[in-house]
Amino acid sequence: MSNQPKPKILVVDDIEVNVEILTHLLQDDYQISSAFSGEEALEAVEANHPDLILLDIMMLEMDGYEVCRQLKENPKTRDVPVIFLSSLSEVKSKAEGFKVGAVDYIVKPFEGVEVKARVETHLALKHAKESLKNQNAILEEKVQQRTKELSEANERLKVLDEAKNDFLSLISHELRTPLTGLIGASEVLGDDDIDHETREEMKGVFKHSCDRMLGILDEALLLTKIGAASEKFQLTPTSVTHVFDCAIHDAREFAESREVQLGPWQLDCDCKTLCDEELLMRAFRALIRTAVKFSSSGGMVSFTSDSTENEISISINVLGRTIPGEEMGKFFEVFSIAEPITPGGDLGLEPPVAERIIKLFQGSVTVENDGNSGVCFLIKLKPVGKRTEEIA
Repeated sequence: MSNQPKPKILVVDDIEVNVEILTHLLQDDYQISSAFSGEEALEAVEANHPDLILLDIMMLEMDGYEVCRQLKENPKTRDVPVIFLSSLSEVKSKAEGFKVGAVDYIVKPFEGVEVKARVETHLALKHAKESLKNQNAILEEKVQQRTKELSEANERLKVLDEAKNDFLSLISHELRTPLTGLIGASEVLGDDDIDHETREEMKGVFKHSCDRMLGILDEALLLTKIGAASEKFQLTPTSVTHVFDCAIHDAREFAESREVQLGPWQLDCDCKTLCDEELLMRAFRALIRTAVKFSSSGGMVSFTSDSTENEISISINVLGRTIPGEEMGKFFEVFSIAEPITPGGDLGLEPPVAERIIKLFQGSVTVENDGNSGVCFLIKLKPVGKRTEEIA
């Protein structure tokens, strides 16, 4: 306690002897400053910020009532307790003092014990009031923080609930076709009278349906993770050329199974973008496979690319089938295209998966018809160093 600074008290009286008496009484326990007029008092309060003011009522030019009134009107000084000093003992003068904001009243001539007791009491009350105010501020901050956390948690639960519903809708919608193939193949394979050729064919249908179901579940889970932001993806500067080469390699078997060729490609420079390499490769592969589905047998998927300081662009072009006009605007939406629109069958979840992955890395992908003969996918990515925000 001894290391704490002494409370500051301002004594205001236009009679110097009164100031000297109060200073002598209080100087051992408090820092005492003085003022001899109302104007001096207001200036001293602004300059020294006292903890308590002993203020004479009867002063020339500006009396204590006016000084107190101005102090209470000023947000910077309104909380400083004021104790009035006066030789008047009438009830009217006391009532007026309390009316303008004083906390107590000391009558002249001064009794040392009374002065010290009143000063000590009101400084203790001021300290308690400030402590309570600080505690209330801390509690209010904690309540606001907790409210914010609860609100964020509630929003998170809503997102997760929507993600759960989306996932269930995805698998219930997308699993119908492979499940139908699975059931049909199982029924045929259960017939002991089928010939060897049919049995082998049904085994192929069965395996294809199983693979398709696993692929749909994997794609649905990824869409749900991206939509619910339930996972923070590890991002690193990655060579776009390397990732696209890997995607072409992975998609080549699928293209060959449909008698479609994948043309050569090369980016002008080995540009890098900030991404999860495996996810970006998956997006590229999904778009290449989607392009293959638009190609007629014997066709080719071709690639062109370009790069600038601010953008990497890759174009995937294919001749064969175009997208109906009514389907173009919702091409990358889940469940948007109910019927097969390509020679290669239904598009599944690969277009929306690819679009959401690329958006996750601050890129974009668009699709448009190439006249009346095919489609073109245009991918745009940001080079490393041109990122605008952290990706969760």
